Amino acid sequence: MLKRGLALRAATHAATWLPFTDGAIATMRGGWLPINDNAAIAVRSWDALTRYGPMLGQPSRLAPGVYDPGPAQYWLLALPVHADPMEGALWGAALWCMLACSLAIEAARSAAGTAGGVLAAAGLLGAILWIPGVTHLPVWNPWFGLMFFLAALAAAWAVLAGRRWWWPALVITASVAAQAHLMYALACGALVLVALAVGLADSLRARAGWWWLVPGVIAGLGCWSLPLIQEFTARHGNLSALLHDSGSAGPAGGLAFGLRAVAASVQPAPVWWTSFPRIHSLGLAGQRPAAAGVAAFVPLAAIGVAASLRPLRSRLVAALAALGLVVGLAAAVTFAAIPAASIAQQNAGNDSLTYLMAPMYPVGMVTWLAVAAAAALLARRVVAWVRAARTVSAPAAAGPQAEGGSARRARRITATPWLARGAGTLAAVGALALASFCAADGAQAAPRSDADFTLIQAITLVSRAVRAELPAQRLKLSVTGLDQHFRRGVTLGLAYVLVTDGYRPEVVPHYAWQLGPAFTFHGQSVLRVIVKLSPRSYMVVIGQPPISLTDGGGGGHVPYLRLS
Repeated sequence: MLKRGLALRAATHAATWLPFTDGAIATMRGGWLPINDNAAIAVRSWDALTRYGPMLGQPSRLAPGVYDPGPAQYWLLALPVHADPMEGALWGAALWCMLACSLAIEAARSAAGTAGGVLAAAGLLGAILWIPGVTHLPVWNPWFGLMFFLAALAAAWAVLAGRRWWWPALVITASVAAQAHLMYALACGALVLVALAVGLADSLRARAGWWWLVPGVIAGLGCWSLPLIQEFTARHGNLSALLHDSGSAGPAGGLAFGLRAVAASVQPAPVWWTSFPRIHSLGLAGQRPAAAGVAAFVPLAAIGVAASLRPLRSRLVAALAALGLVVGLAAAVTFAAIPAASIAQQNAGNDSLTYLMAPMYPVGMVTWLAVAAAAALLARRVVAWVRAARTVSAPAAAGPQAEGGSARRARRITATPWLARGAGTLAAVGALALASFCAADGAQAAPRSDADFTLIQAITLVSRAVRAELPAQRLKLSVTGLDQHFRRGVTLGLAYVLVTDGYRPEVVPHYAWQLGPAFTFHGQSVLRVIVKLSPRSYMVVIGQPPISLTDGGGGGHVPYLRLS
């Protein structure tokens, strides 16, 4: 029995690791380089171990001029990018996501035993199956944050179920998720506070120690020290800007849209039954009635009350219902703050905002799981009551034959659970293996777009030309030509490659805002490198002697390299 339990436990972990392993290998096959947002993440992760270390997260598209709450993701990726500058961000993020999966499984297992671990693995695989991009680009902050948000949910369930020592893990995973992307911030904060209140109440009731609280407080201070320092020392505090200026992008969708998003997360068929690549607009989340969103909280509240009282008392089920209420309410408020213009925007490649729908899966999953657990609990209680009634009403058996029959029935009853557990173990392992292989296949099936391939080729050729002509130094980097998305991709990707080669590029403020203040053009006269892009060639123009930003490009010999 012990070996069977260990095998199932190992299978739950392996099932969630396989898609990330296959996804990272498939992405790196043929060459991979950080571009666009991934390049900005890689740059700031590289700078985490330098004096330019970031204090904030990625620039937020939900509120212009502000950033995601913190740099936790950069610190987690700092060592991988220094160990392997070209691909470390990718495989480092995959490893951290695999750790988040294992934390979720172990937290759920501590709360509900083997069944909890299996349910956690199934929930993680469900997220991966809905969004295959989580496995082949785990470095992107919405996907990175999603995996840690799922881990935070499992840790919160463990604390609400009475496992107070999981609160420090909840603080860490919730901090990483909240700092990775603004869409998870409110829910993560609510989970930490609710779990803290329950843990304190449990400690008071049991007259137990408070040592579980100490590492959690220390971890929280460590995770949020840099954002708090920035808040109180900078001229414009980012946390206060997130709280007060979130509507600067225009009027928000409002509470009605937030409730519609909850309805789309929960109401059959939920939006996460639709293939994620086929979703073309956030507006899909607003097609359900707002009343359905309000109604979604009613069964959760009823389940929470019923599971807290006799004769249906079950702390596990009550904890699930509480989780559903917390994340559902947080999701309603979060989606309500999304600008109306973003909701109406159609999917257009680099401008797509459909990734903002990622929190809808955890909301729906927890709600459905709470309802299913309540139904299973009720069925179990009914069966127990029926059996008890039959035992009381059955006439007492007499004679040796009756005693022999009772012994045989007892042996059959004793053997039945063993057979059922064995069959259940095989079924669980088989289901997890099937889901894992499907998720891994989805990760491998994501091809690299022609635009990405062209971007990587341009960055590789241009960086090679700069290295051939110039030693490592500060330089001003300008990218011109083609469309703005291509210019942005080349600028961010080239800035990362040059930084890892020892250069210190400065870029125009529009891009420096995404990389950090150390990348902004300054007044000193330093060497200027201009990259001129065209559909058939890339031209690198290196100013000799050095020219300032205000110089029109004249003065001195201006050699160039034309690369095919």
